[in-house]
Amino acid sequence: MPFFLNTYGFHSVHGRGLSVATGLKTARPDITVLAVGGDGDALAIGGNHFLHTMRRNIDLTYVLMDNQIYGMTKVQTAPTSAFGFEDQVTPHGNPDLPIEPVWVALCSGATYVLKP
Repeated sequence: MPFFLNTYGFHSVHGRGLSVATGLKTARPDITVLAVGGDGDALAIGGNHFLHTMRRNIDLTYVLMDNQIYGMTKVQTAPTSAFGFEDQVTPHGNPDLPIEPVWVALCSGATYVLKP
């Protein structure tokens, strides 16, 4: 995101963007904090960070890009992939029901959630 906006920014380790954003907002409550991640980033490797950030209801903005597949590999089922979705990793179809990010955020305690 820092490449597309005229702002300060940095990249964090995969799945840890919300932890970094939480630390930044805690240290500097006076600034606007924007974090960006994908569905695999937020709901798989960073799932616990997503839950705890929503639970804490921190005053930051998180943009979750949910394309229902790991965007960097483009052939790997993500936590939001549809049941039965077939790809190179799950040729017999995804055996899991998809996670609904908005539902998880609201049930975890976030109070302002938008879904386009």
